[in-house]
Amino acid sequence: MKKLILLLIIPLVMLITSCDSDDPFTPTPTGKIYLTSIPAGAAIWIDGSNTFKTTPDTATNVDQGVRSVTLKLQDYRDTTFTISVTGGQTSVVTNIVLVSDIKTTFYGPVRIYETTNTPASEPSGIDLSTGLAHGVSSPEANLVDIYFYSDGANLYLIQSADLYTGLIRRTDFFVSSSTNLFDEEDSPVKNYRHLDK
Repeated sequence: MKKLILLLIIPLVMLITSCDSDDPFTPTPTGKIYLTSIPAGAAIWIDGSNTFKTTPDTATNVDQGVRSVTLKLQDYRDTTFTISVTGGQTSVVTNIVLVSDIKTTFYGPVRIYETTNTPASEPSGIDLSTGLAHGVSSPEANLVDIYFYSDGANLYLIQSADLYTGLIRRTDFFVSSSTNLFDEEDSPVKNYRHLDK
């Protein structure tokens, strides 16, 4: 009889001790994280997983607790920080300044001289890293960063090399009336000068 009672008690004790605070049927509380960055458009990663959202936006269904957030944007260093998330609430982190990863090398001053009515074999391009001029039909044509041309009468052209057929290098610069390459004016887009005398 004692053995029978013992056999009945043991499963009951195992059932009681297996019910602890880590109930697998109770979901972990989740919250939200609202993020903005300067510049905008950074991919939002949480705990090493891509949320497929970009700043400014809100990441939803984030497990409660301390979370590792990484913002990733091309030409900027990855920015990682931690944030505490509370279930049912939105954590807000704004104006995270991303640090540029672009390495800038200044070359210059650079002067461009163009003789008029020259054939394509004559210099019509410049390699900014050396300041050397190269013909656009020469073996060094793939080194050309800036293409230039004049017809000797009314037309002068300065543009990124990739805008000329056959050249591959792209240089983003803004051509204005300034003659100072170091005037610290922003050059957000590729531009070219097409002047009449």
